[in-house]
Amino acid sequence: MGYIISPVLVEGLATAQRDWADFVQRRIREDVAVTRDLMSCHSLADMHQVYSQYLQTAFQHYREQSEKVVRRSESVAQHLAETAKGETKESIRARH
Repeated sequence: MGYIISPVLVEGLATAQRDWADFVQRRIREDVAVTRDLMSCHSLADMHQVYSQYLQTAFQHYREQSEKVVRRSESVAQHLAETAKGETKESIRARH
C-alpha cells in the first residue's frame, strides 16, 4: 500500500523550516549585538545589565519558538488524524 504525502504536512514542514531559519538568524543577530554591547561596557555593573537583558531576551525567544513548534505540530497532527479517519471511512465504504 503506497502512501501519499499530505500537502498540509509538506507545507507544515516548509513553514517549520522557514521559522527555524528565521529564529536562528534572529538569535545570531542578538549574539553579535551582545558581544558589541559588552565590549562597550565601562563597569562590571554595565556588563551585568547587558548580559542580564541578553539572557532574558534569549529565554523569551526560545520559549516563543518552542510554543510555536508545539502549536504547529499539534495542528499538523490533528489534520493528519482527520485525514486518516476520512480515508479509513472511504476504504470501509469502498469494500461494502
